[in-house]
Amino acid sequence: MSSIRDRLERWNEQIDATGDIRAMSVLRILLGPIVLLHLEDTFRRAADGVIYSDRFYLPYASWYPEAGRSVYEPMLWAAGIAAIAMSVGFLTRLTASYTALFVGYNIFLSKTHFAHNRAFLLILLITVAIIPTGRYYSIDAWITHRFRGGSSEIRNEAPLWPLWLVRFEVVVVYCSSAVSKVSEGDWWTGGGVRGRAVE
Repeated sequence: MSSIRDRLERWNEQIDATGDIRAMSVLRILLGPIVLLHLEDTFRRAADGVIYSDRFYLPYASWYPEAGRSVYEPMLWAAGIAAIAMSVGFLTRLTASYTALFVGYNIFLSKTHFAHNRAFLLILLITVAIIPTGRYYSIDAWITHRFRGGSSEIRNEAPLWPLWLVRFEVVVVYCSSAVSKVSEGDWWTGGGVRGRAVE
């Protein structure tokens, strides 16, 4: 029993561990352009006056709130601005939260919007939104150092569990993809690659 208790205590200490989160700040910088690419087609259609409800779409649930044109378009353009601001680290927590919120809202507007890579993008955005990634490589950090001063050593400490969670998510995604391809006969015969190339 003592060995089990010791192991649980070590795990508890690991959960509470803090450290350098610069890797998450780099992820935050990269996610801004990825969001813009993800929404590129949506931006293009919105510029032509076409939104999701003007084309075929299949809601997940009847109770899910659907924004009309007058609300959806400003939300969409605000998401583009927020993604850029998140990437450069301006009002990082706010802009990262809004970016994650809109991407998630947009995905669940229609079943046709869902894809595993989009779900993974949403997971990464939520992770970046809940931890203080604006402490490194950001306009927020520059403003803090330039005008407020303070101890950067204290400010740079943050919980490490979100970083471990992202690593776990990446491993799960790639391992699942690899296992599914190994277990499917089409990938062994080349049918999977041929189908993607023809489509």
